[in-house]
Amino acid sequence: MGIEVPIDFLIYHYTSASTLERILENQSLRASCLAYLNDSTEVAHGLDLMIKWAEGKCEELSDGNGAPADVSGESWLNSVTCANGILGAARKMDTRNLFGVCMSKSGDVLSQWRGYADDGEGMQLASPLKS
Repeated sequence: MGIEVPIDFLIYHYTSASTLERILENQSLRASCLAYLNDSTEVAHGLDLMIKWAEGKCEELSDGNGAPADVSGESWLNSVTCANGILGAARKMDTRNLFGVCMSKSGDVLSQWRGYADDGEGMQLASPLKS
């Protein structure tokens, strides 16, 4: 079971023509180490969002009432364990061990063309996000 994604939901990757050629040849995208991004606040912000989400989920699941009537005890326990695991992992994250590929929900963004696609001379890959 996956996440439900609208059939028309696309994600975009802006890149140079030479990089597009390598992506197609190798049928893969290369990830960058997040410790070396030009804006270190991006990673800190992302980790902060993940920690806040996990804290909220742990609070919601551990409100003292136990599993809701419509959820099995095992399913509820798995959810609590998962949220606590995510929270613990996020607090210990070392950006030297995190890698990412930049994608966009927006199909025509000037800053993306300038920054990642040879100042507007590059390419844009569009791919449906599949569940």
